[in-house]
Amino acid sequence: MQKIFRLDPKQLNKQKRNIILLYGISGLIAAAFMFYSQRSSGTDRNPWLLIGVLVLMMVYFGVRSFRQRKELWDGYFLELSEDSLIQSQPKYPESRLALKNITDIEEGREGLWLSTRQGRRLFIIPIYLPEADYQFLKDLVYEYQKSNKAEPDTESELTEELADSADDYEKPGLDVSAVPYEAEGVADNSEETGD
Repeated sequence: MQKIFRLDPKQLNKQKRNIILLYGISGLIAAAFMFYSQRSSGTDRNPWLLIGVLVLMMVYFGVRSFRQRKELWDGYFLELSEDSLIQSQPKYPESRLALKNITDIEEGREGLWLSTRQGRRLFIIPIYLPEADYQFLKDLVYEYQKSNKAEPDTESELTEELADSADDYEKPGLDVSAVPYEAEGVADNSEETGD
């Protein structure tokens, strides 16, 4: 079973609207503040040049932000293979997560964060996928998480057994050292040689 998921183009339109609102409202508030501060200070300087530069900057940063989002929407894909998820996006290395390693799932504003024994929130299934695809992947990872918790991991059991057997050797009165006794008394001779 191999399937490739892409980001929903409808979500890109929402991102465009959010960018326009963010930079538009920020620009208007900053322009009003500049206009008011220039007028109230009693100076004869004209605030319109500064306000014009501010508006141009807001337009530039808004267009740049939208281009970055569009590049992400065009270049992003999430591939589901037999035993793993592979995520690829522009300007980032490809990341892979084995489904059998999922230990925890955390739902956030951005999507589903997947955790493994190596760390928390290592992989994300973005909420910007089409709703049916997002729900399919959500159900799939929750199913794998349940099966991973139900099946004991032989590697972790082996580690626990080794830790238990190591505890047997740490009994009081038993002096165990990684440094041989002959080397414990060796001093640094750097003072004698003048180094």
